Amino acid sequence: MADFGGMDSGDGGEGFLCARVNGSLLSNNIGRTVSLVGTIESQNDGLATLLTSDGIKVTIQQQAGAYYTGPVVEIIGRVSDGQTVEELQCREFGGDYDKENYNALVELMNGKYKEVFTA
Repeated sequence: MADFGGMDSGDGGEGFLCARVNGSLLSNNIGRTVSLVGTIESQNDGLATLLTSDGIKVTIQQQAGAYYTGPVVEIIGRVSDGQTVEELQCREFGGDYDKENYNALVELMNGKYKEVFTA
């Protein structure tokens, strides 16, 4: 789980925890808030296409006025369906992103070592 203290979870709480996921794990998290990292392929009219660490294209429903300048971003958002995430917050990543290593971490966090990363 990623701790996003100080962020509004939308439930009146102060901050929240959310799972780090890749594209293939979205369908297991419908309705939940997640952290999703990937490369922006396109963005237009409030929608962006994100290529996730496991190579899956996901549609991001951007917040009003949002525009991503970096090629790699972390989207904190609610999963609408297995291919769409509604953005709550975006963080730009630097150019030092290794998608294979990040994806391996996500797989371990949601698989073999899940009990270590769940609240």
